[in-house]
Amino acid sequence: MPRPCPPNTPDTILCITLMLFALPVQADPLQTIASDPKLMQKVLDMAQDPNVQTIINNEKIMQAIRSGNLDLLANTPEIQQLMRHPVVQEIKSKEKKH
Repeated sequence: MPRPCPPNTPDTILCITLMLFALPVQADPLQTIASDPKLMQKVLDMAQDPNVQTIINNEKIMQAIRSGNLDLLANTPEIQQLMRHPVVQEIKSKEKKH
C-alpha cells in the first residue's frame, strides 16, 4: 500500500510526482530528484503552480493519489496537465537516461 501524501505542504507535490512515476520506469524518480538539488527545488517550487494547487485542493484526486489509484489518476485532466509540466518532463527525460 502506498504511503499517504502529506496534505497541503510542499512535500505534497513531491509525493504527487513520485506517485505519477509509480508506473514502470527503469530508474528511481526519488533518486533522480534527490541527486539534483536544482531539480529538487524546481519540484518544490511546483507547489505554487495553480494546477498543482487545484490537485492538492481536490479531495477526490488526493484520495486517488493516497490510495495509488493510477487508473483514475491517468484519466484525470488535472493530472494529465501536470504530466505535461516542464519539470515533470525534465524528470521523465532524466529517468530515460538512467
